[in-house]
Amino acid sequence: MNNKQIFIVIATLVGTALLGGCQRVALDCDYTIVPKVQMYQGGVGNTPSDLSAYAFYGSKDDFYISASYDSIAMGQLWNHKKGEYVLCNVHEMQRGSNIILPLHATTSVVVVCVPEYKIFAWREVTITENLWNLQIPIWFEVWRRNNYKSSSWQFVFPQKEEDSQATL
Repeated sequence: MNNKQIFIVIATLVGTALLGGCQRVALDCDYTIVPKVQMYQGGVGNTPSDLSAYAFYGSKDDFYISASYDSIAMGQLWNHKKGEYVLCNVHEMQRGSNIILPLHATTSVVVVCVPEYKIFAWREVTITENLWNLQIPIWFEVWRRNNYKSSSWQFVFPQKEEDSQATL
């Protein structure tokens, strides 16, 4: 191999390493929840004064809600694969602002609670590599008073202790 061929091989290897071989792959994503509460059908959406949101790492098949609304509002879900409750840190929302949940896994279950109306919603979130931030609207239609699904969110109104169990 002559000097010119050696230079071409080295340049090709260095170029490959710089352009593609050393690329950083990230699974971090800021998941911004933009909540609104609608008091009656067709009404204006208001920003709730109190809100909690949690991210549980794993798929919806990992979790089971087997506790009262109060337990869910405190940020705990039953992980039936591990056989234990999983606790999360609470991200409280101030009036007029959004909640930003930093997600660090490919699959998460996000739960959002509105204590004033004792309603919560959940959804499974799948993020891809090198995804930037997401801004997700969520409309709590408290006038429904029954469980419903909207825009990939499952909304739950636990009425009584025995009615508060729901499978994710």
